[in-house]
Amino acid sequence: SVSMSTGYGNVLESAVGILQNESMNIPDRNALRHFLSEPAVMPTKRARQKHAQETVNDQLTHFNDDIIEKTSQVMRQAGTDLEAAFVFGGGSVPLLKETDLRPRLVNKLKGFAGGYDIPVIWIDPKYAQELNMMGLTTYLKYFAKKYIEKHRQQVKAGE
Repeated sequence: SVSMSTGYGNVLESAVGILQNESMNIPDRNALRHFLSEPAVMPTKRARQKHAQETVNDQLTHFNDDIIEKTSQVMRQAGTDLEAAFVFGGGSVPLLKETDLRPRLVNKLKGFAGGYDIPVIWIDPKYAQELNMMGLTTYLKYFAKKYIEKHRQQVKAGE
């Protein structure tokens, strides 16, 4: 398991900065989300929305490259025991719907599994927080057990 220090919000922030440098009046990422989701009747607004979406997509490409690189780092450390990859949080839904991240991850993981497919599973946002908590709890129990065992051995060795 690995987390990244940047997420979809950072992608939107980068896009906002670029759009502001181009004199588009979008103050923050929430305004950008709203702007992209509101209906556009006039051709000028449709063109501005299209440009804003293209700017976001350009930033998503860089973010996806970072995800693929991080995946390579993790796989070099983990070996070949991976049976599935789970993706959630950090704007994973737009990454699935609006980019080529899924096929890129599948291909990257295949390269670490002798050409065999490793399932890449996108977790629905309504389950992501609970699954994250379950994962953190599992890690906590594992490391607590290791710590207790090590402490017992140290106490025993000191007797």
